[in-house]
Amino acid sequence: MILRRNLLNIFMTISLVSILVACGPKNDTVLNAAGTFMEGATEGDFEKIDNVNVANEVDFQTDYILSLANEENKVGLSNSDYTIEEVGHLEVLVTFHDESITPWTLQFQQRSGGYYFESLAHAHDNDKASITGEKIESQSTIEVVDLVVGASNTPHAEILEAAAGILLEEDINIEIVVFDDYILPNKALANMELDANYFQHNIYLNVQNDRYDYDFVNAGGIHIEPIGVYSKTYTSIDELPDGAEIIISGSITEQGRMLATLQDLNLISLRADAGIYATVDDITENPRNIIIDNSLESALLAEAYLNGEGDAVLIPPNLALEAGLNPMEDAMILEKGDVSNPYVHIIAVRAKDETRPEIQTLVEVLNSSAIREFILETWQGGVVPAE
Repeated sequence: MILRRNLLNIFMTISLVSILVACGPKNDTVLNAAGTFMEGATEGDFEKIDNVNVANEVDFQTDYILSLANEENKVGLSNSDYTIEEVGHLEVLVTFHDESITPWTLQFQQRSGGYYFESLAHAHDNDKASITGEKIESQSTIEVVDLVVGASNTPHAEILEAAAGILLEEDINIEIVVFDDYILPNKALANMELDANYFQHNIYLNVQNDRYDYDFVNAGGIHIEPIGVYSKTYTSIDELPDGAEIIISGSITEQGRMLATLQDLNLISLRADAGIYATVDDITENPRNIIIDNSLESALLAEAYLNGEGDAVLIPPNLALEAGLNPMEDAMILEKGDVSNPYVHIIAVRAKDETRPEIQTLVEVLNSSAIREFILETWQGGVVPAE
């Protein structure tokens, strides 16, 4: 199921989570969640189990677990009568000092609010090598994992929505939280409100990490919103004559990217240390004597092209679409979208979560042929899959 919440709901959720952390179950780690679960099972405490049990309405109902604990002589034990040990990813083995009592293997899942019991199996002979054990035949295991991802509305949330059905086939239920600014998605990720976010490129991520001391990493590149090179006179870069006039943005935030695009097209060379804020003063080689006009603001670039100004004009994708252009058909060439491009939009996660299977599956699905086709058909070159 896909949920889309506005910012007011986000703030309400943050407040609610704060309350739950203060007075809710102790489940901030797998072992703490297992401890709470076992206290409930051995004390016959319905509420303790129920507080950490996400399977209570489907397969492993809390009253069933209590009944099973009673049948297997686990009710009445104290925490000194058993040992809890994490033996695998989100998997805990509970062994008992009385070897006549059957060990349990407990499986947990991670959600934004902590760790929760998911399924139970019998291990054999207190042997960690046998933790896979026999699944309790009267109950089945819940496999679906919830994944909460923050995103900008367009195109990020729309791409995630297109991927939701594929992810569900992979046993991942994605919840999409839509943001309308560029600060809150990273704050929500830092506050454990999200498992990942999808709205930014690497350059912005690095700036945010430095400014707020975040520990976020790039889990995978998904798409780029490419700058296009447009011309009323020529159909390819090779046709541009020596001394051609190329119009780019005068904005410092756009100029470096446009100059880097010209460098990728082998029209100019820039100083190696020019960086993302390169200017025309950083040009070191210009073998075709290209005249670069950086006198216009970004908002006027599409108009300049439509008026036939210059031999070529570089236009950002959003401005091209607003001007009625089809980047895929009208541009001579589009900015490269390989994953090394610092402007590729990424899935960002906390560093410790980069190897989570659900995160890796999310990135794989977003790079699948089905989603790549969806991106190309929907935005006609204004958004392009990363290569």
